[in-house]
Amino acid sequence: MQCCDKALNGQAMPTSVASALDDAGGVRGLMRRIPAEAKLKRVAGLHQSLADHTRLKILWALSNMDLCPCVLKVIADVSDSKLSYHLKVLESARLIKSRRTRNWRIYSITNEGEKALAP
Repeated sequence: MQCCDKALNGQAMPTSVASALDDAGGVRGLMRRIPAEAKLKRVAGLHQSLADHTRLKILWALSNMDLCPCVLKVIADVSDSKLSYHLKVLESARLIKSRRTRNWRIYSITNEGEKALAP
């Protein structure tokens, strides 16, 4: 970290870093290349949604077929309240969606969810 402090105070930094920073238009040019806060928060939320193995298990199951909560509960091996929480997180991240069919709620993976599982 010391080189960064020195670099911002006009001190020497590694040539490769100085050259790349120059090409980017300096620190301000580099900062313009970083997405806006709203996008960073969306991406962070997506990664947080995917950071839980139970949610990943649910997502993988839904990548195979649309399912109702009773099946997802068995697959995820969680209580009703935990399943509800995980489904809410996945829906908020737009990785899954649900639809009502009579008295049932059926969950399916979204295009975003499919992309999130791609290697």
